[in-house]
This record gives sequence, C-alpha cells and structure tokens, in this order.
Amino acid sequence: MTDLPPPDLLDERGRLRRLALSFVIALAAGSVTYGICYGLAKNDLDTDRGAWRFILYTTGFVFAGVFALVLAILNKLEKKRYIRSLGPPQAKIRR
Repeated sequence: MTDLPPPDLLDERGRLRRLALSFVIALAAGSVTYGICYGLAKNDLDTDRGAWRFILYTTGFVFAGVFALVLAILNKLEKKRYIRSLGPPQAKIRR
C-alpha cells in the first residue's frame, strides 16, 4: 500500500495561474517584438506586402516560443516543489 495522498484532480488553480502568467509574459514579448519589427519595416509597409508578413510571423513565433518556454519553466518548478512536498519532513537543527 502506498502512503502517498491521492492526487487532487479538481484543483486547477495552479495550472490556470501558470497558463495565465505564461500568456501575459508572452503577450508582453510579442508586443515588444511587434514594435521593433514595425519600426524596422516602416519604410516598406506601403510598397510591399512582405513587410506585414515579416511583422506578423516574427511576432507570432516570438509569442509562441516565449509562451512555451515560460510554461515549461513554471511546470518544472512546480514539479520540483510537488516532489519535495511528498518526501518526509526535513529535520532542522536548532542551536
């Protein structure tokens, strides 16, 4: 028989918080990327449709990449914290 507590499948607050934090950080990174790319392609916007593709694709790739990276980091930290909580309590030396 295992001594581990059953997983709480109804508690999604931590997951939703990590997703929201990842989304907000990715949105900020995407906004910065959009501003930089728009500034770089400002002269070509009227004459070439490829400038808009450059802006939108770069913004989308940065958004998706940052979202995935931040979510992976947060999930890894949460997994470490969860595994640490399953172990026996650590004894502290008091002097």
